[in-house]
Amino acid sequence: MLLKCIRKRGREDVRSTVIQSIQAMFLMTAVPMIMGQSVPIVKDHAVRKPNPANLYSDLPTLAAASDTIVLAQISRNSCGMGPSGHDPVTTYEAQAIAVYKGSLQGRFWFSVPTGATPVAPRVVSAVSYAGFTPPHNGGRYILFLRFSRGEEAQITRGLRLTGDAVQGAFELNDELLEPTLRGDALRKRYWHTPVSGFLSQIEALIKSQRGY
Repeated sequence: MLLKCIRKRGREDVRSTVIQSIQAMFLMTAVPMIMGQSVPIVKDHAVRKPNPANLYSDLPTLAAASDTIVLAQISRNSCGMGPSGHDPVTTYEAQAIAVYKGSLQGRFWFSVPTGATPVAPRVVSAVSYAGFTPPHNGGRYILFLRFSRGEEAQITRGLRLTGDAVQGAFELNDELLEPTLRGDALRKRYWHTPVSGFLSQIEALIKSQRGY
């Protein structure tokens, strides 16, 4: 059975958040008590760092590298073992609200290389990325996405966030932007930027890149 990924809000430590979420998931699914405990063992929890060479420092290059740019709401997500069979991935189902580049319509799916999944009874494999806050169910995001290419398909298949699979998600919070990757140039530039102004920049960029 696939585990539902849970995102904790705030600035909690990444490892603590993952472990607490895993424990909560097992408790909610009524893991049998063993010697008075039902806490799962976290096996091989990897905290990775995005590759700086695959990140983007400005909006024009991020937009140009993306196959689609969409304002969407996350409907649900599920975690399972990725195509390589070694690392978990989280797949999100989202509903397109407005499409600024590409041909997405209605429901669509994209994946990020983070999450937790059982590999044996009470044993969980988990992966997180330093500084990355995964999208959460019900959240609205402006997403910059592209299709996986070459060896990337061994990590995620189909659509992924454009910048190393973890850069390119901007959460809408009270009509202000909150980029979900800490420490990169885009977060510093666009943190709490008004959504309306950001969308206007995107529309102008797309028109310019299309030559009209």
